[in-house]
Amino acid sequence: PKARTRTPQNFPLLRFSDVLLMFAEADFEVNKNPNAEAIEAVNKVRRRAWSTGIKSVTVTNGGSGYTSAPQVVFMNGGGSDAVATATVSGGKVTAVRFAMDPVKSFTNGAGYTSEPHVSFVGGGGSGATATATIYKKEEADLTPQDLDDFRQTIQNERLRELAFETLRKADLIRWGVFIYEMNKIGQELTTKVPTAYWGQRYRNVWERHLLWPIPTREMGLNNALVQNPNW
Repeated sequence: PKARTRTPQNFPLLRFSDVLLMFAEADFEVNKNPNAEAIEAVNKVRRRAWSTGIKSVTVTNGGSGYTSAPQVVFMNGGGSDAVATATVSGGKVTAVRFAMDPVKSFTNGAGYTSEPHVSFVGGGGSGATATATIYKKEEADLTPQDLDDFRQTIQNERLRELAFETLRKADLIRWGVFIYEMNKIGQELTTKVPTAYWGQRYRNVWERHLLWPIPTREMGLNNALVQNPNW
């Protein structure tokens, strides 16, 4: 049962993806050069999370006579669960777009090993055709451009891979950009969502937040302790 301070839900304190990314970061900071082992560590993380769904659908012939959007059907290719809708204008199919799932992002399916056949059913028209391209595992590997700023590449991977796992603040502090990044978000919120009262949480960040305060109890037990600055 839920409680205010505890839950039966397991929480990952450390994942192997974190270990791989920590290794790559530490190796780069020591050697100042992305060597093969560090690059492979990052690639392992990227390959595991890489999509095996449909990358894009290109309409090759809009057909004619469509009075409503036809159903988009994906056949073969080894995958499943792709859900997309067609856009119709002037009686022709003009585009195909994947639906957005609030949990899984775009519903472009998974498990595709080859390009599926795309067909359009219904809508009152005929003749529309399209081709699909798929994500391939080998595309997950870092490109030479990714290695030009390997430190930033690793930081971007940690942002994506470890989102919502309570590690972001420690990462930003370690990289020396915590105050800058938080204040930047605060300014963006002020501009884009002026009524967002919670934007103050991002603007009200300064040097003292780089360290935790030493608990009052510990300060009372040891008179030699000196409280961290600004606490």
